[in-house]
Amino acid sequence: MDYIASLASKDRRAIVAEELAKFNEGFLGPDIELHSKLVRALSSFLITNAILNALSQVEAQLEKSGDWLAGGPEPTSADFLMGFTLQVSWSRAPEFIGPKTKEYLLRIQERQAIPFHVII
Repeated sequence: MDYIASLASKDRRAIVAEELAKFNEGFLGPDIELHSKLVRALSSFLITNAILNALSQVEAQLEKSGDWLAGGPEPTSADFLMGFTLQVSWSRAPEFIGPKTKEYLLRIQERQAIPFHVII
């Protein structure tokens, strides 16, 4: 009962800060290295999933639209904007790039009007 009475007399922010400090002492204190490893692993997992999701959406769009993202006979501004990003993605993580995206990037590199080429 004294604990509840002491909570009633404190500011809510102070209560939350105090409880968080107790939680951190018991949970994070001795295992801070383990905690940071878990955070890094989780972050890596979430980022990888986000990248895979974005690249699969590009792959699906290319399957639907054909040679260029907008589906026309010539590239549009969407192709110019996505081209560089996808080329960098291909150079950094080629295992995540699908077959339609590879064909698309090779088609972009064949065009003389597009000056950027990332070494692949």
